[in-house]
Amino acid sequence: MAYFNFPKILLIALAVVTQQAAILAQTKTPQQPQPPGNGAPGERVGAATRSNCPRVKNRLTALVPLVQKTASNSQGANSPVVLGKTAAERPSFWFYVPYTFTPAHPVVFILQDEADKDLYKATLEASQTAPGVVGFELPSTAPALEVGKRYYWSFSVYCSPEERFFVTGWVERVALNPSLLPQLEQATQGEKFALYQKADLWHEAIATLAQLRRQNPEDAKLEAEWSNLLQSIDLNAIAPEPITAMLTQTIGPIDPSNF
Repeated sequence: MAYFNFPKILLIALAVVTQQAAILAQTKTPQQPQPPGNGAPGERVGAATRSNCPRVKNRLTALVPLVQKTASNSQGANSPVVLGKTAAERPSFWFYVPYTFTPAHPVVFILQDEADKDLYKATLEASQTAPGVVGFELPSTAPALEVGKRYYWSFSVYCSPEERFFVTGWVERVALNPSLLPQLEQATQGEKFALYQKADLWHEAIATLAQLRRQNPEDAKLEAEWSNLLQSIDLNAIAPEPITAMLTQTIGPIDPSNF
């Protein structure tokens, strides 16, 4: 039959894609979300489904602040929430990944609303395979975040179809202060970072500074600002790690009704 004439490398590539699709189809969110007032604070540092994943000095880490709860009930009241604010419809998320990116080790990102409904789900890939800090911006195919709402996300790195490390947390979209817009329009990228940071727009602040550092990796001032930013959220150990890549989706968008 004709398919026996396919080049061997093509058959291998098809097998890898099939494996990734199978993993994605079977993936469930590592921690079922609840509204922040009712528990589910998130996991900022990688938790593992099993213990056979490679051991590393710095574990998988979400570059997101920890925000102390103000819940009226006592359940999980002392557990800070992994939460970053944004004014963007489709913000970017940043992670430290201590593993080499390969097609055999898929990375899966899931976004849910507070009712546990999957809004976006995809496997991701990197242009650079080395471990380091990576970013992922929600694509235009993902639903726009609504002002005043919080969304639950998870980011998983698979060691095998049954084993993964994962981090989880929340993103909240807030309205942009009208007085900030004209300032941003006239600001340089460095000035934008300072404005975002002052406005408590975490996702915009870290994305702006990360992109500046990628463009100017030898800039000592930017390196110091990056270090100070991560130290401000108690992630000192991640500050020296290189910023290696922006992730892109390999499969998706996925229809949530398929899961």
